[in-house]
Amino acid sequence: MPPAHLQRNPTERKVILVAEDAADVREMYRAWMELSNLQIIEAIDGVQAVELTRQRQPDAILMDLSMPRLDGWEACRQLKADPQTRHIPIIAISAHSYSDAQSRAIEAGCDYFVAKPCTPDTLEACLRDLWSSPALGS
Repeated sequence: MPPAHLQRNPTERKVILVAEDAADVREMYRAWMELSNLQIIEAIDGVQAVELTRQRQPDAILMDLSMPRLDGWEACRQLKADPQTRHIPIIAISAHSYSDAQSRAIEAGCDYFVAKPCTPDTLEACLRDLWSSPALGS
């Protein structure tokens, strides 16, 4: 759970940080999230994802694993090591085809792993599952 002073009013729209270096993929996620009444914050690399997460305290993060400056694995490790951000669920999204990509993402602190290409329905199901989890609150 986030610290009390950072908790959102339950009637406010949920905020999702999308960390993705490909502009067309960010645009697709933005369109879907706006239709789903979610607010979006965008990061174009891992450094920006860590900074924006610390500043804005989103309700969840969609994290591409291959990004410039700081990859998604290391961004996840940093966010999960920080007491101010460790409570924020992270969904790793990756087109990596090697077999250990998922286990590496989970070891880095990601709560879910979704292979690209993925549909908005898949992401929505992951978010619903994360937010309904007793450990993460709803």
